[in-house]
Amino acid sequence: MHILCRSPRISVARMIGLCACLLVLFGAGQLLCAAPTTPVAAPSGEDFGQYLVDHQSDLAPFFNDHLEDLIRKAMPMVWGLLAWITIITLVVGFPLDLVLARGFTPFFAPAYAKMKRAVFYAGGRLLLGLLVMGLMAAAVFLCLSLVHAGIILLVVGIILFLVMVATQVGWLAYLFRMNVGSAIIFFVIIFGAQVIVFILVASSLLVGQPPVLTYRFVNQTLAPELQSEVESTNQELAAIKKANDETKAKIAGLQAQIAKDTTEAENLNKKIESKKNSEGYLFQQIAKLEAQGNLSAAHDQYAAMLTKYPSGALAETVKTHLTQIETEIATQEAQKKQAEAEALAAAEAARADLLARAGRGEVSLSEMRQVLFGKSRADVSALFGQPTETASDRWGYAQQMIFNPMTKEKHGLTIVFADGKVQSVDYYYGRPK
Repeated sequence: MHILCRSPRISVARMIGLCACLLVLFGAGQLLCAAPTTPVAAPSGEDFGQYLVDHQSDLAPFFNDHLEDLIRKAMPMVWGLLAWITIITLVVGFPLDLVLARGFTPFFAPAYAKMKRAVFYAGGRLLLGLLVMGLMAAAVFLCLSLVHAGIILLVVGIILFLVMVATQVGWLAYLFRMNVGSAIIFFVIIFGAQVIVFILVASSLLVGQPPVLTYRFVNQTLAPELQSEVESTNQELAAIKKANDETKAKIAGLQAQIAKDTTEAENLNKKIESKKNSEGYLFQQIAKLEAQGNLSAAHDQYAAMLTKYPSGALAETVKTHLTQIETEIATQEAQKKQAEAEALAAAEAARADLLARAGRGEVSLSEMRQVLFGKSRADVSALFGQPTETASDRWGYAQQMIFNPMTKEKHGLTIVFADGKVQSVDYYYGRPK
């Protein structure tokens, strides 16, 4: 009230005229902003928006994968609309700032209530608004691709708003020589008027714009993205189908090749088996056994072959080989028997010689060891008879059978057994009978 009372020279007529100007200005603004806006007619054709609504569940994966990209692409359109609203607000607000600055300064600073200062203030406020809008647009451009773009833009907007408030308060205090409190009150009045203008302009522009903007965004941004995604998916599906067809063709070819190889292997096995069971193949195999000296096996297989092919082309040859093998086997048996008889006669002669020389005491200890080592008690008693002396592990023969070449003496024979076999032989020094 004190501030208002500082200007008693303001006449009632002047105040009435100021109020009338404000009413006329606000009324014109409302009429301008309330003017009907004819929306741009959407081009005829398919209702793509309705298509999106009808296929939400099918398109959900696409929107989930491309949500950030779609939001990023929609932001320029949204910011463009906000920029136009702000510019119109600033342009319309310029005369409003001029009227308010010229009309209200007499209440706050009557000494400086001049039109020139009001023009300076309104022009400076317009330039400041354009500068802030430009800085905000630059911040949007730079931060739009960042992860936390929303938070960053909010902080930048708050900082720019505070700078704008501080600048305008300082500008008012400087131009009209007001104190800070009066400048803040004056700024609040002007800012409130600007907000009202902004709301009126925004409500006017947004009456017909959202459907048009939505249609433009859907057809210019969303539809190409979706079509590109569909084309890419179709290309991938076509490539996958082509690869599957090629794989199926390769598998079919491999299966045919496997079947062919299996048939050839079976035919080859049949040929091999046929050759193995042929008369000539059997004869060759048996002839190899005969050449290796396995006459018994060769004889049996020749006999089996003759039974299998009694009238074969090689039947006579097989009979000849059978006769030769039988003759050779008989010869070998005779030779074996003769060799056994000769070996037995030689063993008997050697035994007789050993006994004769032992009776004369002419057998050496090493010779006796060689003859007796490993023999059983039965073998020893069959050779020399019953011992003169017996113990659990040794026998003693008093007959002087062993000659000691060192002492030129004759001794008896001591035989030591282990596990029933002769383990060692030594001189026997017992008394002879």
